[in-house]
Amino acid sequence: MHTRRLGPVLLMSGVALLAAASGPGPGASAAVGIERFGPAVNADTDLAPALVYLRTFTPNETLAAPWVTLEGVGLEPGGNTGLVLAGSTGGRVSVSSEFSLPFALASRLVLNLRARGPGATRVEVELFDDSVGTRRWHEIEVDDRGSIEIPLVHFRHDRGRVPDLRRTTRWGLRFVDPGVIEIESFELWRDDDRTAEDRELDDLIATFPEPDRVRVFRRAPFVLVTDAETLAPAPVLDALERSYVHTRQLLPSMPVPSSSVPLLVFAEDAGYRGFWSRYSAARGAAVEPLREDDGFTWQGVATASFSRAYGEVRPTYVHEAHHALMERAWGLAAQRSWLFESLANVEQLAISRQDIRLVYRTGLRRGGQWTPIAELGSGAPIATKNYWQATLLMQWLVADATRRRALDSAVVEMAQLGSSDLRPLARRHFGRDIDALAVELWWWAWDEYSL
Repeated sequence: MHTRRLGPVLLMSGVALLAAASGPGPGASAAVGIERFGPAVNADTDLAPALVYLRTFTPNETLAAPWVTLEGVGLEPGGNTGLVLAGSTGGRVSVSSEFSLPFALASRLVLNLRARGPGATRVEVELFDDSVGTRRWHEIEVDDRGSIEIPLVHFRHDRGRVPDLRRTTRWGLRFVDPGVIEIESFELWRDDDRTAEDRELDDLIATFPEPDRVRVFRRAPFVLVTDAETLAPAPVLDALERSYVHTRQLLPSMPVPSSSVPLLVFAEDAGYRGFWSRYSAARGAAVEPLREDDGFTWQGVATASFSRAYGEVRPTYVHEAHHALMERAWGLAAQRSWLFESLANVEQLAISRQDIRLVYRTGLRRGGQWTPIAELGSGAPIATKNYWQATLLMQWLVADATRRRALDSAVVEMAQLGSSDLRPLARRHFGRDIDALAVELWWWAWDEYSL
């Protein structure tokens, strides 16, 4: 028997006729959709699957702003049980609520809709966090099935500011293909008493090649998940903890991570690469590490394969976990940007104690290998061949107390803007533009490493 104690009950029973808020007055004959929260959870009853939110649509419903907006989408008559939407490519319907939607309680989303006409229509289901101006989304194919179910853990976010489902008050559909669909309802369901963090962890474990072999170890803020039987967790967790403490020293404004930071270590390289095929496919994507990538991080999930060649702690573990830490702390998804790669390399080098002075010296003496700092620091993904230079830039920034303070304040603004682009921030935080910083870095680097 499973029961759940919620403390103050947040769900509201009753209905709000949002579509009618600015629509026809009393006595009008136009159809109206219903938004319903609840019923309220009874903590003393068995926890069975429960509908915690419902938004219905009716044929020929009158849609009223600001609750429903249409862009590149028109309404058509003749709905059997729902509202008929005709969308062009990129067209979007957006539906708002007066309240935050109960995503903290829900585990899955159910859409009752079907395509009208031959074949399937691809659409993106969007969940908007308007406080940061971004979304989580999942692409689906709408055919004549009538009901499509999506676990919330299978929604993904774009590069930039990371949305928080707990702040979602708006959802929508974006047409990838032009088409006509009939939508009846949008539902949120709660299936069990797990938290969103527990559901994510369970989903990660289930995506391993052999979930029954997986062990889980925790040390705040990290959770180490592995099927490598001979991996010793304590040294890995010690290394992650040292990395976390050091990063907070460099960036004292760094927030506490929004959730535990997962590091997945696979017993075999094939398991590591196969995980990404399955994990990304469940999110409607095809994402996989590059051939040369010993580790990979996406959607705030860090991964690597096990190896004893580097001792008890493979430096890649620290590097990838640092990427996930940065995303979950700062709410900034900046895969392969100079900021993420350079800070991760700083922590990786502290663990490996690798001497890379020869790498710096060689790079400095080969002018063709030097990328202009204005290009390197743009916030765009950088090539692996430029990691050494990004690391050199970061080591220069943290070598001086004044520059460290400027870096900390710059990263705060980067998180607010959703980009690690250093160019527009350089003068405000460092007192000079990016080109002047590049000159200072150049002379410092030659003095340190080229003699």
